[in-house]
Amino acid sequence: TGGCNAESTRIVRQDPYPQLTQKLLRWIEMARQTLNTNQAAQAPSNIPSSLLQEKANEFAQELGLNDFKATKGWVYRWRQRYQVQKKKDGPEPVVPEVMEKAFVTQTMTKLDTLT
Repeated sequence: TGGCNAESTRIVRQDPYPQLTQKLLRWIEMARQTLNTNQAAQAPSNIPSSLLQEKANEFAQELGLNDFKATKGWVYRWRQRYQVQKKKDGPEPVVPEVMEKAFVTQTMTKLDTLT
């Protein structure tokens, strides 16, 4: 009755970069759709943190967020906050550079048609 409950005292912070988050979430949705339909290329079924970090930095630059830097820690916390988790049944997939570039180009083309 007199104790402090960690759940009830949790501070919920507003996202300082809502436009970046919106772009990332849309990109992830498109990426997962592309990965799920791209069985022939044997694309991974989840998004590597390194690719998510790269896209976050790219989108931040496009949005003029010069004070933003997506670090490994930022990606980890962002995944936690928005429940964008990696699969738990194994390590992060290794994406060959050629496949990654083709995947990014294909996904960005699809994303551009939505905006």
